[in-house]
Amino acid sequence: MKKCRDALADSLQRLADYTKDTPVCVCIENCPDTVPDVETILTMIESAERQNLGCCLDTGHLNLSTPGAGHFIRKCGGRLRALHLNDNPGMHDRSEDQMGYWYADDIHLMPGTFVHSVDWADVIAALHEINYSGLWNLEIPGEFRNLPDDLRELKLKQCFEWSKALFCGNG
Repeated sequence: MKKCRDALADSLQRLADYTKDTPVCVCIENCPDTVPDVETILTMIESAERQNLGCCLDTGHLNLSTPGAGHFIRKCGGRLRALHLNDNPGMHDRSEDQMGYWYADDIHLMPGTFVHSVDWADVIAALHEINYSGLWNLEIPGEFRNLPDDLRELKLKQCFEWSKALFCGNG
């Protein structure tokens, strides 16, 4: 794990150097098997000492490794530059031998799909607290798998309306 993390930190430094005079921001995304926690990500970013480095929070990844997306957001503060918003059943009801394997459960569904999953109210509150104005990405291909074209369009409209209600309020 350390060797992988060191290689990732080296790549991050090289990308930061390469893009330092551009408007590009390089973000490191939380991932259960390499950089699962916010402290590791922030250490990697701060050690590179570049302003064009940031954090990308994938709520689905975090939900499968370390609960607490609100904590992650608050800890990142202004370093949070991108969001991959999606839902999954999380670590609930997983047997002990399944805890290290997360890929199969990273199903990328619409935020708010599961009960006892990502605390979306806390996510939204934390984003407001840090005055987040970065990128929002609904990473939800799981919503559209195996749908015929006519249903895909209806599902897309539903996801759009759902996301407006969830993240922007009803007004």
